[in-house]
Amino acid sequence: MRLLSILALAVSVRAEDCPATELCWDDEKFGAWDCDEEPAPIQVYKDGGDYVVERLDVDTGTYENIASLDHSNWEDVKKINAAAIYHHTNEDGEDNFYSFAAVQMDGDDETPHLCRIDVDEPEEKVCFDSPLQGSGNPNAGAILDDTYYYSQNLGSSKQTGTTFIYRVSRINGNTPDFHYDEDVLAFQGSGDDDTDLWKGQVLDLVAVKERATLIDDGESDQSYLIGLGEGFEVLIVHLDGSGAPDKYAVVQSEVNWNGADEADKIAFGAAFAYDTADGESATLYFAGNDGEGLFQIGLPISVDEDCWNAGDDTTDHAKCDSSSATLTRVADAAKAESNDGMNCPVVWTVAETYAPSPQPIQCSEDEVCWSDMSIQAWDCAGAFSLSPVQVMKDGDDPYKAMTLDLETGEYEELFELEYAVDSEDEPQHVNAVGLLGSPVDDPTTYYAIGKFDKQLCRFDAESKVCWDTELEVKANAGAVGGVNYYYSSNLGQEDTRIHVVEGINSDTPTFHGSDTNKFAVSSSLFDDEILDYAYVSEADGTTRIDDDENKGLYLIGLSKDLKVFIAKIKDGLPESYAVVPGTADWSGWAALQSGEASDEAEEESDETEEESDESEEESDEAEASDETEESDEAEESDEAEASDEDEASDEAEES
Repeated sequence: MRLLSILALAVSVRAEDCPATELCWDDEKFGAWDCDEEPAPIQVYKDGGDYVVERLDVDTGTYENIASLDHSNWEDVKKINAAAIYHHTNEDGEDNFYSFAAVQMDGDDETPHLCRIDVDEPEEKVCFDSPLQGSGNPNAGAILDDTYYYSQNLGSSKQTGTTFIYRVSRINGNTPDFHYDEDVLAFQGSGDDDTDLWKGQVLDLVAVKERATLIDDGESDQSYLIGLGEGFEVLIVHLDGSGAPDKYAVVQSEVNWNGADEADKIAFGAAFAYDTADGESATLYFAGNDGEGLFQIGLPISVDEDCWNAGDDTTDHAKCDSSSATLTRVADAAKAESNDGMNCPVVWTVAETYAPSPQPIQCSEDEVCWSDMSIQAWDCAGAFSLSPVQVMKDGDDPYKAMTLDLETGEYEELFELEYAVDSEDEPQHVNAVGLLGSPVDDPTTYYAIGKFDKQLCRFDAESKVCWDTELEVKANAGAVGGVNYYYSSNLGQEDTRIHVVEGINSDTPTFHGSDTNKFAVSSSLFDDEILDYAYVSEADGTTRIDDDENKGLYLIGLSKDLKVFIAKIKDGLPESYAVVPGTADWSGWAALQSGEASDEAEEESDETEEESDESEEESDEAEASDETEESDEAEESDEAEASDEDEASDEAEES
């Protein structure tokens, strides 16, 4: 093996000076791939005697033919494998894509070569002169930037400590750099023994470059190769600054079969890596060779420092016991033999291919089932436990998450949403935010959910992850209730309604359209519109809306003229609503918290009662005075009458 490496190194040719933004091939068109037309996962595999290039239709789980590489026109070809698509961007920012594969020749020279293949000219191939490493044809391949990575039977128990990942850099030129670095990083052999790092072999790889965290290892903006062992082990290969593999970790995954038949072991011979719609993360799929289906790896994956294996001595290499990954079966995929996967590095998801809409993955309401868990939970047990939060912006500044100080009425910054831009780096409109609780029995764990333009996203201080289906409207009011998202735009204006996204704790929520959501709101019942609402539950048995409903669910908002809007939720959807006149107590939060408002009200009540008592006393005194005066007058009258009578008697006696 060492002699072979030296010989190969001796005959390798250094690449010509070809700038990264240029293609220096003699024929720049050959191998071009139309990613707008063919974004779905692609398999290159042997069907009978011929190799075929076919796309996966995940609606049916079958492969559909794009081209057949007619073996009669490839008489010197023995095997085709390790296929990948090269993404090249020129100096004008234009993107072009080209398909590559490892091709092993037949005859005296069976040395494999890296070639461009073209589905429009399936009888032709264009290969580099220098050979690939190894006596057999590679069966795993991936491209990152301008570097092609490849391996053969990675981790094979028959080649313990002698399987490697090789690379060819600067493939945009006619004479790339062929690196034979087998003495840098070796991979331990495998088998069925539980002490091995993985079962079987890693039969395909994807290449990823971090924009947000994909591998949580304390490093940022790193690049990795990722594959799957046959026992569902995730192989993570770290690339150094030059692009060379320098260490690797193996993490066991837990498989969610989604009701499909389970298997103890799967050979994953086709791997696919896609961008996410927000451009921040990646979606990784792997297809089983024997028709077991298409599986998705959950990101990010944690890797502790002591999990890494390095060097060409595999004696002490070990599996990572401090972490685990998730693997979810997301679609059917038919059987494919002598195969390898490739795809355009664009935005594509399984959900986009189903018609009319994907069936949601079953996910209980007390958990989240996202394959991408890169978004951090909101700290509801800490600083934000009692503080209302607003997402707002000032002029041309970025959106900010701000917490309200209820004592002073001032907002304090939590973090900037610097990532609130679209694919063309234009600012997005952010609104209609809420918090998804998960699980429901832990009231301190929540995830921030909101609208970015017409996409629904979960977000934190660093990044966002968005669902691909667009919202019905550009919402300016939103709330999360249970695992559903409720939203509207200018609710109360003509022809407005509350819309629903059901099951946002999974990768495939149901975006209800107007056909299933008949809930419209009149424009004449309150002034202007409802610009936000809160989700209110009576699940704890406490009556909050006295409507004879036992444990009701509601959305409650407030109009400009202080009318209270109450929408009743039934079976996850708005059913009916009421508008109730409201009054305002302007005494303020601090007064309510301290009880001063109540004390003042009681003092005012006491003062009123005292004034009333004083008035009554004054009234009583007045009545008593009147009675006294009347009595005095009566007595004076009696005395006068007696005097008159005495006088009359005296006069009579005198007479």
